[in-house]
Amino acid sequence: MADTASSKGRAAGSGKAAGTRRRPAGPRRPAAPASERRRATPTEQLATELLSVQEALDGAVADFRARVSAQLAQVLRALQRPEPPSRRTVKDMMAKVRDVELTGKGRVKDLRRLRALAGDLIALLAEE
Repeated sequence: MADTASSKGRAAGSGKAAGTRRRPAGPRRPAAPASERRRATPTEQLATELLSVQEALDGAVADFRARVSAQLAQVLRALQRPEPPSRRTVKDMMAKVRDVELTGKGRVKDLRRLRALAGDLIALLAEE
């Protein structure tokens, strides 16, 4: 190998400019595990975000279910009281329940219809 200026410069020096300061000695942080040192790939980042979206969906569905279920339970309790709603109110409620059209496919419009039904039944009870 021929001695060239560029090969001498690389071999002779450490690559640092003269006069650069080193970090003062002190307590060192423990090295991060290898899995933490590398950056997540876009695929891994997307997977993490999707898991967050799934958790949010689960929470939203659980809140919706709890709210509508509580309204329906309130109507059921009213029907079981010693003095249930009037016959007219019960007939109106029955018509509302029979008229609701659900696809059974878990569509958003089904959820809206269920929410509306529960609200309508509560409103009919309140009119008593």
